[in-house]
Amino acid sequence: MFTWLYRIGVNEGLARRRRRRLETIHLDAAAARVSDSGLDDQPEAMSEAADTREQVLAAFTMLSFDYRVTVVLRELAGLSHEEVADALDLTLPAARSRIHRGRLRLGELLEPHSAA
Repeated sequence: MFTWLYRIGVNEGLARRRRRRLETIHLDAAAARVSDSGLDDQPEAMSEAADTREQVLAAFTMLSFDYRVTVVLRELAGLSHEEVADALDLTLPAARSRIHRGRLRLGELLEPHSAA
């Protein structure tokens, strides 16, 4: 359907990865996000949410790019397997395999944190 748009997104991601620039955010914007989430009056919940977010982001960065991009397109962007395959110029079995292996690897990376 809109696979060309997702391909543009993937290409932009690859370009950013090559540039290796870190995204910056102003402290005021970060504080506004916390207060909008309703967690600012619950320090324990806010701390736990931040820890979980850091663990998930760290696990994502440890995934190979091939697995990371397919899992992000499938799980976060909500694309079907077919749309992921089209967006990345992959065969359907290759896209399914990368999504599956990416999920498994992500689970392996997060498993030590879930036991704590």
